[in-house]
Amino acid sequence: MGAAYGGMRQLAKNSQALSEVKNPGPCGSFVKLFAEHHTSWTCILPRAGAGLRRFGGTWARVGPRSTGFTLLEVMIALAVIGIALVPLLMLQRQNIRSIIRSRDVTCAALLAQEIMTRAEMERFPPLGASGGDFQNFHPGRYPNFRWQRNVEPSPVFADLRKVTVSVAYGPRFKRSFTLVEFLHNPLPLAPNG
Repeated sequence: MGAAYGGMRQLAKNSQALSEVKNPGPCGSFVKLFAEHHTSWTCILPRAGAGLRRFGGTWARVGPRSTGFTLLEVMIALAVIGIALVPLLMLQRQNIRSIIRSRDVTCAALLAQEIMTRAEMERFPPLGASGGDFQNFHPGRYPNFRWQRNVEPSPVFADLRKVTVSVAYGPRFKRSFTLVEFLHNPLPLAPNG
């Protein structure tokens, strides 16, 4: 508005009389010029790039401040982003839980295989149950895992034993992984007779 207003001052200095109209029309500011023999209305347009918009019955200059967002638009945008982020965060939470479950199941399977390997190294483990935690084998590494091994005789074959290894894990040890294997006696049995 500075350049247009400066132009109006210059025009007013050059004219004989000046009076501004208080409610400008679509041309911005009107300057009433009185010549000696006639009266004319001259419309002084604002400089290029400064836009005018009509709001109700009046014209208003739209400046650089009106190019931003209103508070309502920003709040609506934040609400939409918030609504979109909630399912994404829930999906991320489920993914993390799934990863933790998978890790725990994998650890339980590997630890059960380790206990089974120890039973295989005994060749033909004695009958009965045994159990414990993994602090003897891996100090401080698996505090949330417990194991139990149960060795039973086979009802059909005397040289087979059923070895069941269960590893309990998770909160309050509610989850478990079970591994079953039949071990054959490497020594030949004495004939009955």
